[in-house]
Parts: sequence; C-alpha cells; structure tokens
Amino acid sequence: MKLEFRLSNLAQKDLENIWIYTFENWSRKQADKYVKEILKQIEILCDNPQIGRPLLNIKPTHRVRKVNTHIIVYKVANNKIHVDRILHQRMDIKNHL
Repeated sequence: MKLEFRLSNLAQKDLENIWIYTFENWSRKQADKYVKEILKQIEILCDNPQIGRPLLNIKPTHRVRKVNTHIIVYKVANNKIHVDRILHQRMDIKNHL
C-alpha cells in the first residue's frame, strides 16, 4: 500500500532554501531538477518506508534517506510519511530536529 506524505513547515522551508541556494549558485533548471529529485525520493519512501536508515541514537521514531548531499528525515505514523526536515549532510541532525 502506497502511503501519502506530509511535509512539516520546516521541511517546506528547507526545500525552499535548497531551491534558492541551487538557483543562486547554478541555475533555475538545476534548482527545479534537484527539488524534483528530492520529491521523487519522498515518493519512493511512500512505496517502501522502511528503506531509510533508523536514527536510533538521535530520535528512535525517525529514519533518514540520503539524496545527493541532503538527508530526508522522516517518520511513519498514521499510515503517512511525515517529513520533518530536509537537511544538508554536513548539518548536525540532532541540533536541527
């Protein structure tokens, strides 16, 4: 069964910031492509939510999935994928959750 997903307000802001950064440093085309790639990975999580790696030592209810240089932080609850954050791999996940 394919799950639906929900982006938290922070995850939506993360996506906006990713788009802006990519646009400013590369191009509109690249920014659109990268955000679509992140959203595609979230759709893949909806088909197979267990493919993400558990965050046992930080937040046991959550999992992470890497997309290029970013990490999708999510949990499965009430038959939905709840995306809490989309963080750059260099960011400290623990301090941003």
